[in-house]
Amino acid sequence: MKKILIVGLLSLCSIVISFGQTGDASTKQDSLPPEIEAFIDEEIATEGLQMTCQELRKKQGKPQKVVILDTRDRLTYRNSHIGGARRIGVQGKDFTLTNIWYLNRNNTIVVYCENGVMSKKVAAKLRKMGFSKTYNLLGGFAEWNKRLLPTQGAKKGE
Repeated sequence: MKKILIVGLLSLCSIVISFGQTGDASTKQDSLPPEIEAFIDEEIATEGLQMTCQELRKKQGKPQKVVILDTRDRLTYRNSHIGGARRIGVQGKDFTLTNIWYLNRNNTIVVYCENGVMSKKVAAKLRKMGFSKTYNLLGGFAEWNKRLLPTQGAKKGE
């Protein structure tokens, strides 16, 4: 699906660029607008670094270490989260990560948020920081709940 989106986006860009040109060969551009190039670079960088809920559930029962990080706010995390998940602070538009000093760069890390958008950015940032086995949970906590997988958190009435 992402490949189709990228190909479609590239096609659209080439059409827009060709209409904006005067026909003179000296004015032709060989590059895309910077925003589109940045979008494509981000999509390529995260390709294949997603983990499904089923894959994570299987890994939870295995002896190798899997660290699960929840990027949602404190109250949401307290109410319900994936078993064994640790909440990390993610603040601001250009977020900074807090409380990651304990992470081992050799462990598999799975990051999730409510729907998988913010956690995709957090996972990419962790990979840039040297955590090469970092994955985004595809669909986030919403997908986990949709599949009725087990959660932990506050009990009703608390």
